[in-house]
Amino acid sequence: MRVSIVSVKIKSLSFSDRLFFLHSISQIFNYKHLAQERKNAERIYQYKDHLGNVRLSYFNNGSNVEVLEENNYYPFGMKHEGYNVSAGNSSYQYKYNGKELQTESGMYDYGARFYMPDIGRWGVVDPLAEKHRRHNPFNYAVNNPILFIDPDGRDIRFGDNIYSYEKNRDYSKIKNEFDRKAYEALDYLYSTGALNVTIGEGKEAKTVNIMDEMINDKKNTFTINEQTENGKKNEFDPNSKSVKFNTSEGIRFRKDGTKSTMEEGNIGYNSPSSRLGHEIIHGYNLFSNPKKYGERNRNKYDNNTDKLILTPDNRNVGFPDQEEEYTTTNLGNQMNQKLNEDKRTNYGIIPYTVESVTSTKIKPPSTLK
Repeated sequence: MRVSIVSVKIKSLSFSDRLFFLHSISQIFNYKHLAQERKNAERIYQYKDHLGNVRLSYFNNGSNVEVLEENNYYPFGMKHEGYNVSAGNSSYQYKYNGKELQTESGMYDYGARFYMPDIGRWGVVDPLAEKHRRHNPFNYAVNNPILFIDPDGRDIRFGDNIYSYEKNRDYSKIKNEFDRKAYEALDYLYSTGALNVTIGEGKEAKTVNIMDEMINDKKNTFTINEQTENGKKNEFDPNSKSVKFNTSEGIRFRKDGTKSTMEEGNIGYNSPSSRLGHEIIHGYNLFSNPKKYGERNRNKYDNNTDKLILTPDNRNVGFPDQEEEYTTTNLGNQMNQKLNEDKRTNYGIIPYTVESVTSTKIKPPSTLK
C-alpha cells in the first residue's frame, strides 16, 4: 500500500513502477523501462530492466547516440567490472533496483534500510521478520534476487513523498510545514508502536500492527491531505481513501460524558498525532474487510439507548451515527494508552490549538498567529 501526503510543494512522486523524482541537480523521468534525465539543455536517457536496474545511460550528441554508462549486475547487485567502462554520470547514482548507491559506503539506500550488495544482505534485521520466520531476517528478497525485489526495505510510501521511519530524523530539512509535521506524527506513531492493537475478544482476539498491515497492502493507497479549516473534523473519506489532517489541532472531551466539564479531572486531551492514528484505523478497517466496514457504517445507533450518553444539560455525546466510529474509538484507546494520552468514552469533542503535532498542551494565546 502507498500512504500519500499531499501538499502544495512537490518533493517527489511515487507510482508503483513509474517513479518521478524532482531533484535540485537534475530531473529524472521514468516511464516503465525508460527514464529520462534533463541536465541543462541535454537529455540523458536511462534504460531499466524488469527489476528496475538502470542498465544503460545514453544521449544524443547531435550526430548519433552516445553511451555514457553501461551497468551489468550480478544477481545480488555487484557490478561487472573490466569491460564497457565509461565515465558515467556522477550526479546520478540510482543503479541497482533503481536505488541510490552511497559511494562512500558502497551500500544502497532503500529508505528504511541500507543494503550491502557485496554480501547480499541488509545492514539491519528485517522489521517484518516475525511474519517471515522461514527466512533469514538479513536476506535480501528471500535470497532470490532474480525472481524478487524488495522495493523499499520496509517503508511507507507517499504520493508526493516517500516516507520511511528514521530515528532522530532532521525535520529542519523538510521545508514544507505540512510535510514536516506529517512526518513527525507518523514517526511518533511508528516509534511508539501505538498502532499495535488487539482486535476482537477471547479466542477470536488477534494482535495487529496496523501500520505494518497497511504498508504491506499493495492494493490500496491511503492519502493524507492537509485540513486547512480550523475547527473542522479530521475525516476519513472511504471513497477517495483519504483523510484531511490538521497538524495544529488536538481535541478535548469529557472523560465521563454524563458529568460536567467543571468537575475536576473530567477533561481529556488528545494530540493531532492521536487524531491521525484514529483516521488510519478507519483506513485499515476499510482495507482489511470492506464488507464489515460497510456494515458498521450502515449500523446506526440512533435508537440504541445503550450507546446514548447524556450530559448534565441533556446533550447526547454518545455514538449516534455509526458502529464504525464506536469500534474505531475503542481501538484508538489502545493507541492512546501507548501514547500516554487520555481515553475517549464518548464522541463529544472540542478542537483546540496545541504546541506541536505530538503534544496535548494548549498553545499559549500570545504565540497564536
